[in-house]
Amino acid sequence: MGTAGATDDANDVAASLRVLEPLLGVAAGAPVPLHGGITNRNYVVRLGDRDYVVRLPGGDRALLGISGDGERLASESAAALGIAPGVAVELASCLVTEFVDARQLPQAELRRSPEPVARALRSFHEQGPALPTRFDVPRLLDSYAAIVNDRGGTLPAQYPLACKALMRIDAALPAMVRVPCHNDLLIGNLLQSVDGRVMIVDWEYAGMGDRYFDLGNLSVNNDFEPDDDERLLAAYLGL
Repeated sequence: MGTAGATDDANDVAASLRVLEPLLGVAAGAPVPLHGGITNRNYVVRLGDRDYVVRLPGGDRALLGISGDGERLASESAAALGIAPGVAVELASCLVTEFVDARQLPQAELRRSPEPVARALRSFHEQGPALPTRFDVPRLLDSYAAIVNDRGGTLPAQYPLACKALMRIDAALPAMVRVPCHNDLLIGNLLQSVDGRVMIVDWEYAGMGDRYFDLGNLSVNNDFEPDDDERLLAAYLGL
């Protein structure tokens, strides 16, 4: 990141802290950036006697189907289910969650033992809230293509083939029963707390969608083999 970008981030964090300090306590020490965010910037900040994660949203998130209200609602519900850090404060400028002492799940460990993540996803699919956004993959593909064209971009050469494959899949599947989904199950969003609980973070793409897309998203993003998928589905379905 260039000097100007780093300065902007520092100014954004400082502005958020001025609002947060009366609510959560005086900041102690400098904010520590957490690397890995693509559409947001995350910082660990000590306020009062507790550590928090301050999430600053990036620009034009709505173009990607991201809803701030949906992210907050999903985060709060997942926290109530014990599968995400608690939400401390939501501001127009940021979302603040409790800091959880946790480690990132290694992909090899996830593939070998997907059961805890499968159960966590099932709990959110079954008990999560009705979210204000939809995550409908065929419609999103069309929407993303329109945005690329409107902004003078070039679609990948494989785009027409991807559309044809998606239409065949969509036609073969039964009518979707939409459930609340995470939709962005990268390994960086899967943690294990020091007390052994699976924690799923970064709910900005959460929306009403297909539970099997969520499972497929987990599988593809983490290089599952057929045996891994069988374990994942067996755990998810309670077999």
